[in-house]
Amino acid sequence: MLFFIFQTNITILGVNLSKFFINRLGLQSYDLGRFEAQRAFSIGLENAPLFGIGPGNYEQLSEGVAAHSLYFRILGEKGIFGLIVLAFLVIISLINFWKIRKEYAFLFAGFTGTLINSIFIDTWHWRHLWILFVFGVALQKSTNGRNEV
Repeated sequence: MLFFIFQTNITILGVNLSKFFINRLGLQSYDLGRFEAQRAFSIGLENAPLFGIGPGNYEQLSEGVAAHSLYFRILGEKGIFGLIVLAFLVIISLINFWKIRKEYAFLFAGFTGTLINSIFIDTWHWRHLWILFVFGVALQKSTNGRNEV
């Protein structure tokens, strides 16, 4: 599909799709500031690698720029320990969702998609991420109870 878009001259509402996609594939002007802020933050992280610099302090060390990655934010604010705890919660939830995937495939897909999206977007304050974590545990426990009866 992308090859087709790149090779054809399709224009929608005055926007050439081929040129639009080609321009979006490269670095944007705002990316340079974000990468520089992440570099500045990583230097500040050297002071507290195990437990981070504390919740909500990412932007203080990164020149006011947001993390744009849930995992990078957790690493900075809560350190290696916090990242391990988050990884543990994610693994448990993925295992639980895998067990109930036949009945709740849409939740498994939504959770997996949100985790992938979290690489590029800070989803820490997204309510549905935490609701999906809860569903992963609650629904797995409820299906276990039905299987035992």
